[in-house]
Amino acid sequence: MPEWTLARREPIHAHLVMPTVGTPPLIEHLRAWLRGARILVIEDNPQVQRFVARTLHAYEVTTIAFEEGIDGVEAARRLQPDAILLDLGLPDVDGTEVLEMLRASKSTASIPILVLTGRSAASVHATALEDGADDFIHKPTDPRVLVARLANLVGRARAERANHRLLEQLSRYVSRPARRQGVTPRATERLEATILVSDLRGFTEASFSTDPDAMFKAVSTVLAGQAEIVRQNGGYVDKFSGDGMLAVFGDTTGPQQACSASQAILQWARTTDVAPLWNPIPVGLGVHAGAVLRGDLGSEDRRDHTVLGPAVNIAARLCAVAGPVEAIFSEDVVQAVHTLTPGQYTFTDIDELPLKGLSHPLATRRLME
Repeated sequence: MPEWTLARREPIHAHLVMPTVGTPPLIEHLRAWLRGARILVIEDNPQVQRFVARTLHAYEVTTIAFEEGIDGVEAARRLQPDAILLDLGLPDVDGTEVLEMLRASKSTASIPILVLTGRSAASVHATALEDGADDFIHKPTDPRVLVARLANLVGRARAERANHRLLEQLSRYVSRPARRQGVTPRATERLEATILVSDLRGFTEASFSTDPDAMFKAVSTVLAGQAEIVRQNGGYVDKFSGDGMLAVFGDTTGPQQACSASQAILQWARTTDVAPLWNPIPVGLGVHAGAVLRGDLGSEDRRDHTVLGPAVNIAARLCAVAGPVEAIFSEDVVQAVHTLTPGQYTFTDIDELPLKGLSHPLATRRLME
């Protein structure tokens, strides 16, 4: 089968000779965008195939060519090129059908496609764009146009991938609401939410007798494990603070989601061996629901997009009372859980707990296995 090749410089017809492309800075600019790119050429004319390969040689681009559309589609799915150069007049299927197949496949839907055509009708170009082409150029092709159009498509696609990777990295440090706030700022919003607060019991004492590097690694591992469980159950981590975590479940199913997450965290804490410092992991949880305000706190230089309100404070108070590997829920959350999922979770009898800041004891229950 064809292989990726970096074309050799060979004599070609005079009308295909690569002319000087702008100024040296422009050439370097285009080369930077194209360097290392892999271009799939779906074209049945061997002379055009050679022209494309030789034209792109100076820009450190490798090409692979297929004469038939079906072979080209299969190669695109398998090889994942940086861009596709597609002829519309192919021997087996029309190029517009190839476009449709490429755009219909998840693995090739986002690959840039530059249509190369000898057809001059404006309707042909419009149809190609409607079918998913990113750009098109005419035959015979000026090498400068080929390079510039491909560089634009490849450079843009690479920038989009880099941006996607950056967003993935940022998502590890910034909550979904905070990312949304950064893109589309909004005023402080009021919402009903279920708050889960976790904390490690005996952390302060253990930190005095444990190597700081080992302690930092253990706490990071424990927080990461809890955060993943929260994510899997539909919530998000609002913040980490020392050895603690504040998670938010924000819709009508929030109580059930928080209960499911709490149960999973307790089971994980009892059985995991990812943190050798503790066995089991002495995590305590507090869960309460109610109205909270979500918005920006801080200065222009440093902001924190977070939630505030009595529900957050009470969840934190319940967490402070919880023992190692224990979750305490307010009775309001328990009743909501029973309504949403009758009989799915088991709790202890009601316990009236006096909590700091409350004028009367709060009805609570502990989650049972």
